[in-house]
Amino acid sequence: MTYPRMFAVCALLFSFRAWQRFIHMELWAEDGALYLAQALEHGLRSLTFTYGGFYHLVPRALVLLWLRALPLEWFAAAINISATLIFAAVAAMPIRRQYGWIIASDRVRCCLCLVFCLTPGLNEMVGNYCNLPWVFCFTVAFLGLKDPSAAISAGEALLAILAIASMGQALFLVPLFAWRLMESIQERRSRAHIFGNALLLALLAVSIGVLWLVRSNAAAGPQQPLSDLARVFVKTTRDAVLFLPWLGDRLTIAVSGMPTAWARALIATGTCALFCTAAARSRRNKAAQAGLLLLGGIVLWPVVSWWARPGNFAVFAIPMNDAFTKMRYAFPTVFAAYLVWVLWIDFSKLHSAWKNSLYGLLLLMNVGFGGSRFWIKQYGPERRWEQFAPRLKQARETGCPNPVAGSIYPDGWEVHYENGRRCDER
Repeated sequence: MTYPRMFAVCALLFSFRAWQRFIHMELWAEDGALYLAQALEHGLRSLTFTYGGFYHLVPRALVLLWLRALPLEWFAAAINISATLIFAAVAAMPIRRQYGWIIASDRVRCCLCLVFCLTPGLNEMVGNYCNLPWVFCFTVAFLGLKDPSAAISAGEALLAILAIASMGQALFLVPLFAWRLMESIQERRSRAHIFGNALLLALLAVSIGVLWLVRSNAAAGPQQPLSDLARVFVKTTRDAVLFLPWLGDRLTIAVSGMPTAWARALIATGTCALFCTAAARSRRNKAAQAGLLLLGGIVLWPVVSWWARPGNFAVFAIPMNDAFTKMRYAFPTVFAAYLVWVLWIDFSKLHSAWKNSLYGLLLLMNVGFGGSRFWIKQYGPERRWEQFAPRLKQARETGCPNPVAGSIYPDGWEVHYENGRRCDER
């Protein structure tokens, strides 16, 4: 299958899953309260603003584009549709030929793309810009996973620069790109080849300094003890790498909530043994090394959150439940785990019929037993943007009412706008 066709399939799958969100277009969180509000007030200068310790270049640039190109009433629709298409474009990337060195079969890579579209956490992430940073992270990750014998092109380097300038997850990709640079040096590739890998690694390394900006946030909250970090790290890694890919949401929640730990320990021991055996057998395979380095970087997310954003650490500590699998916190590690599990199946010496059965099982468990998260629900029953957009448009054009504020989703978030013109209400 070609990339355009795979992209179309992923876009249709997302649209089918999120049809309620597409017929009820709304703004979510920072998309309205931050990107839209600051674009209206500051224009192009808003591109230079940081939030949460990092830049949001691509989302802010797109918001400015929609404000200039479309009627204000279409703004929520533009964000929903474009964000979903960006996600579909990234989920479809492994189908390209340059990823054939990892998984030779087009059919298996197609299966992997479909599994990516079923990852936990998409109920929060699909259809908005504020949750695109993890999508940008995997955009850069796929550049690191492309055939190491192929150089990073100028277009890919530009794409990586834009993605890195729009996310705060650079730290998790450093091991993968360090491996890619060392591989290019060991294989004595061309200077341009080595330079491209070194450039991206340098950009990732420089952007790690953003963690200090995040940590300096006064609202970060108290830091939990190291014992809590160790417990939460083991729990989140077990759930995301060993349970969720093969059990789906419902069985994972059921196993995690059992009053006795023996069943949980038995399942974890079995899947961990399979995982470690596959890792040991393929340890000299370059594709396996790249996949493990990506997963190894991503699983550190709870550790980085504990250090850099202690206020968010409590989310990782909550018991596995339906709400957690719909939040973005369930997304990145499971996304990377899917890739590695598909690699293990592909590298195994099983008969092709058994391999195909396992690929089918992976899809089935995430559609069937992951069904509680299959439908991406609307943000809420009220048509908040539809009610607020005319008032905001009037305030921009006439200065009345001034200032103006309107509620968006989730509850408690608002868009504030103040026109520089005087409002004459006579």
